[in-house]
Amino acid sequence: MAAVVLGVMLGGLFAARFAMPTPIDRTLWHVVSPGLDERIQDPALGRGVYVEDGALTLRQHAFHRAEILSPKDTRAVGRVQVAVAEGSVRLNWPGPTGVSFAVLGPDTAMNAFSATDVYYRPDGQPWTAEVAGSNVVLHTTNGPITLGPATGGSIELTAVSEEVRVQSVAVTDTDGNAFLTEDYAHRTSPLFHWLAGGVAGLLFGVPLLVATRRRPGAVGWVETALLVLPPLAVCAVPAGDWLYLVERAYLVRTPAWGLARLALGLSCLPVVGLAALRSGLLVPPDVRAPVDGRMVWVGLAVFATLAGAVRGGPTLLTGVGAVATLAFLLR
Repeated sequence: MAAVVLGVMLGGLFAARFAMPTPIDRTLWHVVSPGLDERIQDPALGRGVYVEDGALTLRQHAFHRAEILSPKDTRAVGRVQVAVAEGSVRLNWPGPTGVSFAVLGPDTAMNAFSATDVYYRPDGQPWTAEVAGSNVVLHTTNGPITLGPATGGSIELTAVSEEVRVQSVAVTDTDGNAFLTEDYAHRTSPLFHWLAGGVAGLLFGVPLLVATRRRPGAVGWVETALLVLPPLAVCAVPAGDWLYLVERAYLVRTPAWGLARLALGLSCLPVVGLAALRSGLLVPPDVRAPVDGRMVWVGLAVFATLAGAVRGGPTLLTGVGAVATLAFLLR
């Protein structure tokens, strides 16, 4: 029961990291992915922009800049409203002498012409930028702030921080007609996340109970903590790190959410394996042959040595450590 309750809590917090995200509506958005394969249409393969857990999500890449979004409709933009939930998004507005832009966060914004001035969003309202005369102005608690000259062209959105989550976007033309309106906050499904977490907690809790039953008090609690720690550590990995790991490892056909699922499954193997051993599924209960665990530690020592050599290159210290460890274990 405790595992189910814990699963429901974790599902509400982290289930979106293991679910396949929803592609953005390409009939509304034009996407430019610098340095990436434009032919890849999967929402998570090689891309860092999609709808995830009630927000339009833009993420930085390991080797390239974040995607640039602009409306598919090329009519002149007169006004744009953006509600930012997390991170910092850059709003570009082409002008006659360059690009006027502002960096928008959840509650604060910065003007391109000042690295020190910080402006605050009006309470209860999204960020609003519009053409006033020949300039683009941003509405703040200090009143309209001029961003720069404008020609009435289209706008662009891109990520400045590692992860940006936008709850809604509304774009109107110079005649006041809305031609792009997206509210992503209504696309979340907390009930499904809680349900998925509860089922996962049940599936994890049963082998955990079998693996740790009949163990003395302190020993049982220590074993439980060690077996639960790997899945909790996987859940704690930020969503943006999975995309970073995929790209750093050149996993061109592995989506970020797929890697997260694989890691979560592997983290549960110790529980499943120990439960199978102690339940008698793999070894009959009447077999009491002593088990020498030294070979397991030998394998771990060799793996750790090879991993250290691949990561930082072979050194004299790692070689001496490996020989000393193997000599101690095989004595």
